[in-house]
Amino acid sequence: MNYKYPLCKDNLNKSDIQHICDWLSQEETPQLSMGKEVRKAEEMLAKWVGRKYAVIVNSGSSANLLAAWALRCSKMLKNGKVFLPAVAWATSVSPFMQLQGFEPPVMLDADKDTFAMDLNELEKRCKADENPGLVVVVQPLGVLIDKERLLRLKEKYNFVLMEDACAAVGSSYKDGTKAGALGEISCWSTFYGHQLTSVACEGGVVFCDNPDLYNLLIMSREHGFIKNLPEQERQAIIKEHRIEKLYEKFSFIVPGFNVRPTEMLGVSLQRKLLELDDITEKRNNNHLLYQKYLAELKKPYNGFKFQETNGHLTASISFAICSYERDRIVQALEENGIETRIYSAGNIGQSVFWKESNKPFFGGVAQNIHQYGLFLPNFISLTEEDIIFICDVVKKAIKEG
Repeated sequence: MNYKYPLCKDNLNKSDIQHICDWLSQEETPQLSMGKEVRKAEEMLAKWVGRKYAVIVNSGSSANLLAAWALRCSKMLKNGKVFLPAVAWATSVSPFMQLQGFEPPVMLDADKDTFAMDLNELEKRCKADENPGLVVVVQPLGVLIDKERLLRLKEKYNFVLMEDACAAVGSSYKDGTKAGALGEISCWSTFYGHQLTSVACEGGVVFCDNPDLYNLLIMSREHGFIKNLPEQERQAIIKEHRIEKLYEKFSFIVPGFNVRPTEMLGVSLQRKLLELDDITEKRNNNHLLYQKYLAELKKPYNGFKFQETNGHLTASISFAICSYERDRIVQALEENGIETRIYSAGNIGQSVFWKESNKPFFGGVAQNIHQYGLFLPNFISLTEEDIIFICDVVKKAIKEG
C-alpha cells in the first residue's frame, strides 16, 4: 500500500546516492572493504557523541552483539548476572542468551512515562541484594531514561552499564550528554529507518572510553585479528605471544566475528553526520507537536498514553502512543493513508524465543505497551498541518469508541 504518511520517509535523497556514485566512479577504483573512510567516520562519530572511541560495524544488532561479547571477554563484570528491559528489541536481549559466561538474563518492567527500564524496580532489586554485574538499558525510540538516577544507582551498586541507543541517535539530555555516551559501552544503529542512515542501508556503531575494551572490539569485529589494533598494542601482543613476522597480519588472538563494515558505509556516514543536528531538531519539533495536539486525550480518556520527553532533546524515530482503542485507531489510520505498526517489538518477554528458555514476562507497563502500543509517523518533511491531521484522526477514533 502506498501511504500518504508512511512511517519512514526522507532518510536519504538523490544527492546522497549521487555522492556514493561519484565516490565509486573515481578514475582509480577506491578500496571497498573496511579502510581509511571507516576510520575517518569513526573519528567523527566519537567526537560528535563525546566518546574516546567509536567502532563501526555492519548493523545495530551486530553492535549489541559485539558490545556484549567485549564485556564478556573483559575483566569488568563482577559476575554474569544481567538485568534487561522488557521493552526492547530482540537483539537487545538475545546476545545475553547466546553467549556463554552470562547467567539467564533477568527482565525488568518499563517506566510508565518514558517506556525505558523502570528504575524503581531496578533499585528495588539491587536493594534486595540481587547484585547484577551488568545492567542494559534501552533508550526507547529516542525518549531518554532518567540519567541522573540511573548513574546514582550504578555508583551505589557497582554494576557495569551498557546503553542500547540504537533507536535514539541524535537525542541528548538537557546537560548536552548525547545518547550513546552513557556507561562503559553503548551502541547506535544506522539502519535505513532510523535517524542517521546511509546508502549502505544497514550499519551500527559501538562507543566506549576504555582502551582495553576498544582493543577487544577492534579484534573481535574482524575475526580476532590484531592487524587493525593501535600499533603499540599490536606490538605488545606480538612480543607477548612471540608471533613471527610472516604471521603478524593473520594471528587470531580472541575468538571473533566478522561484522566489519564497508568503506561505502564510512563515506555515507561522514556525509549524513553533518546533517544530524538538523535532523534531530526537526524530529524533536515534530515530537513536541504530537504531544501538544494529543495532550487533551490524556485525562478524560483512561488508557491513553504517550512517551514523556521530560524536556530532553528527543530525536524520536516514530511517535509512540498507547490506547485501549488501538484496533479502532489502526483502522482509522489505515483508512486515511497513515501507516502504523505495533510499538517496536512490544514486550520481549512475550516473544517465542524468550518463552522457549524462560518464563513469559508479564510486567504491567510492558504488557500494556505490548497490547495497546502503536507508532505514528515522524519524518523530517512532516508539517504542523500534517501532524494536526494525524492527531485529529486519532482523536476522532478514540472519541467514537
